[in-house]
Amino acid sequence: MGVDKKDINTVLHLESPSTAESYLQESGRIARDGSIGKAILLWNYADHKKFSTYPKHSREYKMLLFAESTTCRRQVLLDALGAEEAVCSGCDVCERGGKAPFAYDLDLALSFITKNRKMYGYSQTQALLESEFNKKDLALFGLRIWDQEDIQAILSELKSRRLIKKCRWPWKGRLTCEKFMNCVNTAEKMPLDKKKERPVTEAHLKIRRSFMFNRRKLVNKIIGKIKA
Repeated sequence: MGVDKKDINTVLHLESPSTAESYLQESGRIARDGSIGKAILLWNYADHKKFSTYPKHSREYKMLLFAESTTCRRQVLLDALGAEEAVCSGCDVCERGGKAPFAYDLDLALSFITKNRKMYGYSQTQALLESEFNKKDLALFGLRIWDQEDIQAILSELKSRRLIKKCRWPWKGRLTCEKFMNCVNTAEKMPLDKKKERPVTEAHLKIRRSFMFNRRKLVNKIIGKIKA
């Protein structure tokens, strides 16, 4: 980075460094005056796919372990460097007491689509989400911070992670949650359609029973004609 200033307290990694060592080098530019520094890494599903392709013992794969760790991130970096175990001085996992939560913007968008499954198409969902996201910002700052490109990026992320999809007939083009049971917090236990990985309601079962009964009637009628 070539930065040697004492008053830098935050480093924001818009793109992930290639290795854990690179991350440490870039993050080491902060808090040179002895103050508390903060290093922020923006990580998405595209990064996950990219770094998953590297061998598990490679330096690049260690970056994946660091970014998606559910335990102390500092220790992941120390292990990558072959250093001894040490007390954490403030990674987000240790401060929070658990793994990182689901991103707020993705969670809000996914909750909206889950509650309104098979009701809106892509453009309608995008417009409604933009309005929903800006409600809070308008109340706080009097500004519309979120725009169409932001919402498109969120929907693209959800689609790439296979959390949402477009429906086929009779709800063609409308958005729904890819795996409904994984998208909503519910204590109800419902049987799953193993072929399509979706909850099977009583209505679904009635339709299936009716379909099977009508199919048997049709088969019996055909057999009766053949025998006749």
